[in-house]
Parts: sequence; structure tokens; C-alpha cells
Amino acid sequence: MSYKRILPLILIIAVLTAMVQTGCDELVTESTNITVVDSTLGIGCFDCHTDEDNRLLRPRGQFDNSEHANFELLDATVELNSTPYAVNTCGAQCHTHEGFITTFDENVAFTVLSHSAITCYTCHLSHTGDYGTWDADTLRALDEFTLLASNTAYSQGMSNMCVHCHQATDIGAAIGTGDFLIQGNFGPHFSPQADMLVGAAGFRFDTDVIANTHETTNGCLDCHYGTGQGYTFGEHTFRLEDNEPGEQYVENCNVAGCHVVAPITDFYTENGVDTIIMLGDSLEAKLRERAILDPDDPTGRSFLADSTLPSNSAKVLYNYLLYKLDGSSGLHNPAYVRQLLTETLAKADSLAPRGAFSADTTSGCAPLEIAFTDETASDVSVWIWDFGDGIGSSEEQNPIYTYDVPGLYSVSLTVAGIGDSATVTKDEYIEVIGLPTAVFDIDNPLGCDETGDGTTIQFTDASNGVLTASEWDFGDGSPVSTELSPSHLYALPGAYTVTLTVTTDCGVDDTTMVDAVIISGSLPVADFVADVTTGTAPLIVNFSDLSTGEPLEWLWDFGDGTSNQTTSDATHTYSEAGTYTVTLTVTNGCGEDVETKPTYITVN
Repeated sequence: MSYKRILPLILIIAVLTAMVQTGCDELVTESTNITVVDSTLGIGCFDCHTDEDNRLLRPRGQFDNSEHANFELLDATVELNSTPYAVNTCGAQCHTHEGFITTFDENVAFTVLSHSAITCYTCHLSHTGDYGTWDADTLRALDEFTLLASNTAYSQGMSNMCVHCHQATDIGAAIGTGDFLIQGNFGPHFSPQADMLVGAAGFRFDTDVIANTHETTNGCLDCHYGTGQGYTFGEHTFRLEDNEPGEQYVENCNVAGCHVVAPITDFYTENGVDTIIMLGDSLEAKLRERAILDPDDPTGRSFLADSTLPSNSAKVLYNYLLYKLDGSSGLHNPAYVRQLLTETLAKADSLAPRGAFSADTTSGCAPLEIAFTDETASDVSVWIWDFGDGIGSSEEQNPIYTYDVPGLYSVSLTVAGIGDSATVTKDEYIEVIGLPTAVFDIDNPLGCDETGDGTTIQFTDASNGVLTASEWDFGDGSPVSTELSPSHLYALPGAYTVTLTVTTDCGVDDTTMVDAVIISGSLPVADFVADVTTGTAPLIVNFSDLSTGEPLEWLWDFGDGTSNQTTSDATHTYSEAGTYTVTLTVTNGCGEDVETKPTYITVN
């Protein structure tokens, strides 16, 4: 026996030894490490413990050959529509031992942070109930019925436990009758077998009631559980087909009440399953034509999320996913699935085509010529393009259009064909770039250099366009700068003219600001004189600035409450008799000074 087989069996022995529960000592006794069975029970422990060392050889080996024994799921992610989800956060109730027990057996919120893999004791309550019978006392989370997410009561015996997990988790009830946004978690997810078995969850486009083909006493277990063949088929493997040698386990089909008269030899040629597969393939082709399924996914299980579909298109997609993710090719309920796919395929033939298009480029310099390509289904007969600039439109299938004006443009395509029309819009899809416009700002264009150490001025490039180069000439003979928003040290007082040249992929532009920067060497001293200081109203007085220190700004207050002036020399008319005080404030980069002459002007 290999080490890989011995190790799990040793662990099971340890678990069984520890799990001696109330009542167990009334059923069995131990003698020389060999289980002695109470003969009154009518059956022994060998149904589970298949050798004299109490090891679970047969069921454990079968379980290890099943999909439930996928221990890698604890540390892995599962993909839903090409999006990975961590098992411990998405589906822990069905992928971990603790998650199943707390959610379905104990009916409390799942809060366990540490997880372990699904084992025998996830489903079984060991050493409880009556030995020799497989009844409600020996399985966890087993009720009279299980309410599916489709609000359907599933009541098929022992499989009521299985369908806690094997059911559609999203019945799509929110689709409604209008447009519907398809998101990444849309659809029935991975295991909608219960819904298929009882004919629930799918969107019906017909009112006929369909009989459930494989609805039996114990549902799933009547077919998937039974006298198996070693570790390959049946019982705790729950497998009916071995993919490697291509064998099928059909024994449970050919029993009384099922297929005794015409025994099943191949699942996929009986009950019209081959016809169901062809219907499913045709429906997949329709959804690919309408760009609803992801063209890069060969499995046909991924769709283009974050897109809006008409309600019937969303229902068609949901039915297709229900069939695809069930995984039985319709065998779980041939009559229901055949009718469901027939109705869905007929509805798909009359669906509005879903518009799709592309462009050979989406960004460039004006004038920008763009070739648009229609990527809609082949049954489209009408195309109406709106290029978004308020000017251009086209009814060609694959038009070429030129944008002359820079800007961002949304493009719409309306297509019409069998059944109806549909419109798809791509917002701000086209970017047309114009010539650049050079613009710059100066944080403080008036500087002061009283110490003789120079003055640093900060410049900011405010040009439009995606710049590939900037060149600054600061007007003082220093080398040009290629920084986007540089700072520059002016060594001497003076007035400096600044030029900015900017370059984009679409061209070059420059701007020059004369006396953009003025550096003062000292604080100004205000002084002024008037040509007359007394006279009869209206009296016109001319004021002359006599300030020193190179002021750059002037503010006159003539004392009569009228509007002030900001020129170096000023002229003012006094209209009323009175005595007036005149004030001059002068400013440069080093500060300001004020000269006030009280009762300077007298008007008679």
C-alpha cells in the first residue's frame, strides 16, 4: 500500500477513535482491536469500516476520486466570467467543512475564519442514528424540503441535503422588462443541477407545463449513488462517467421503474440528449454572433460584462448559462431542457441585433480621418452612424469620417435587422487634438533684490495639448530651460521679457510676454507736486509723480471721495469748494511707500 493511501487512513482512524459519542458503547464493543458487532442490529460496521483495522477503505477511496475531494480549493480561486474569486470569501459555505456546517446544518451566519477541506464528516453525522439505514439522522442539513433560490421547494429525499449547494444562486428575477445591465456575477453560477432536475429557474417563453423527466424519490442520489465499481463509479464518487477511458456507469439507469425495457447504453444518444446538445450549440452560436459571449473564451461560459442588453436578450443569456453550467448536457431533465432550449433559440432568432463597432484609431491630430468597422451580427440590414460632432452621420456599414475640430466625441451606431433595432454608444470615444496654445503663469512677477543676492521667480506652464517639449527664454541671457514649470533666479534688478515655446505631436506654438518679470533693487519713496494748489471751481489740477526707487504701481487719493487713479501722473477736476488732502501710494517688488500732503488743494 502506498504512503499516500496510508496517511489519510491513519488520520481517519484517529478521528473515529476520538469521536465516541453517547450511545456508541451500547452498539459495539472492542476485543483485541477488532470491532465486535451487536448481533441484534442485523448489520455490521463493515458497511463503512471495510477491514479489521476499522479503516474506511472503500468510501474514503471513492471520496478521494470525487470532485468533492478537491482540497486545493481551500487555497485557490474560482473563476466566474473570467473574474477570480477567493473560495474563502466567495462560496465558503459550499467549499469548506466549517462553512457548510455553520450555514446549513446549524443555520447560523458563517463567521469561521480558518477553513478545512470537505470530508466525510461534512455531510455525515458519524455514529448517530440507526446502523444499517441511511436516514435523516445520519446526514447533516437534511430537511423535509429545501427551498431553492428560485423559490421552488425541492423535496426529493436524501438529495435535499445536496441541493443546498447544487442550485442556481441567482434566479435573474431582477431582469424585468426593460434594458438590463449585465455584470460579472450575472447568471446561475456553477452548480444549478437542482433547478434543472425540477425544471426551475429558467425563463420560459411558452406557457406549456413540462413534466420532469428524472424527478425521483431521492433525486440526485437515485442516479449518482448506488453499488459502485471500486473507486471509479457510483457511491461516494457520485460519478457516472470516467473521462479517461470513456466508460459510463449506467447500472442505476437500468432498474425497475426506469429504463428496464430499453436499457441505457450511452447517456448522450438516449432521451434525445444528442438533440439537446445541438440546440445548445446553436444557441451559443447565436450569442456569439450578437457579441454577447466573450469571443476569446472557447468554453462558451464567459460573457461580455458591464454591457446593457434588452431584457429578452438577458433572459436568453441566462437560460444558456443555466444549460451550460448544469454540466449534464440536459441529461438531468431531458424533456425540460429540450423545450427550454427550443423556446430560447426561437426567441434568440427574433432578438434585436446587439450593435458593436470599432475604429482603426481613436486619437489623433485635426483633421483626423477615422475608419469605423461594424462588428454586429450578420443579420443586420440597416446602419445609422452618429459621429458625435453635430455634423456628420452615415448609413454605410463601414464608413470613413474626418473630424476637423478638436474635441472629445461620442459615437453611436444604431442597427436594425430581424425583430427590432438596437443602439450602442461609446462615450468620448474619439479624441481629436488641435495645435497647442502656449500659455504660462507667474506666481509673483514683481520681485525684490535689495540684498544683491538675486531673486527667484516661479513659472507654471498652462498650455493646452499633450506636450512633448517646453522651452523657456527668461529674457536675461541665461540658457533656456526645458522643464515643464521651472523656477529661475534673476541676478540683477530690471524688467525681463519671457518667451515660452511648446511642442506637441500636432505642432508648435510660442507666446512672449514683454516685461513679464520686473525686479526692483530698493523700496520706492513717494513724492509728488501739483501745477496749481488753489483756484476757483471747477479747478483742474495736474499732478506729477516725483517718486524715486523705480515704483511700478501708483494709487492717487485726491481727497474729495471721487474715484482714484493708478497712473504715474494724474489729472483731477475739483467741482466743489473746499480744502483737500492728497495722498500718493507707490509700490514695487520691495514694498510700498505713502506720501500725504494735508490741505494741499484749496478750491474757492
